[in-house]
Amino acid sequence: MAPFMACASPPVLALALLASCGAFLATSMLPARATAGSCLDVGDMVMMDRFRAWQGAHNRSYPSAEEALQRFDVYRRNAEFIDAVNLRGDLTYQLAENEFADLTEEEFLATYTGYYIGDGPVDDFVITTGAGDVDASFSYRVDVPASVDWRAQGAVVPPKSQTSTCSWRHTRCRLPDPDL
Repeated sequence: MAPFMACASPPVLALALLASCGAFLATSMLPARATAGSCLDVGDMVMMDRFRAWQGAHNRSYPSAEEALQRFDVYRRNAEFIDAVNLRGDLTYQLAENEFADLTEEEFLATYTGYYIGDGPVDDFVITTGAGDVDASFSYRVDVPASVDWRAQGAVVPPKSQTSTCSWRHTRCRLPDPDL
């Protein structure tokens, strides 16, 4: 018997090497639940492809593989929520992915709404107008239709990002002092 075996042709070797590298790269981005010894879920691979397509569509990249895995996990949870709500079919609208799909609810609120989670004083966030007392029992007593198709009224437009610089916290409203 010969101490060596015949080699395959260079194109076959190149394809085999490319396939093994591709498999390694694909599994390097698997979610944390796909640990050693566990079976790879086809759903995870499909979700990873979906995540990568979303990343490309929204020009999203991350500084490290660890951050990418964390963002993938958040994205997966958000995408599964969106899919579950849409599958119910009991709403008059459908949810869709947007540029915020890799953010947790807390991250989104803190970044884009100025939602304050903390122990400090919140007096800086209270807007006073000096307009007098507000009567909570006041009502215009208007007949309201059971439903309105706002799309037919031309009131529905695609969502637009106001970025984090348009937070209500940055706006201060104050009426002019009548004594001046």
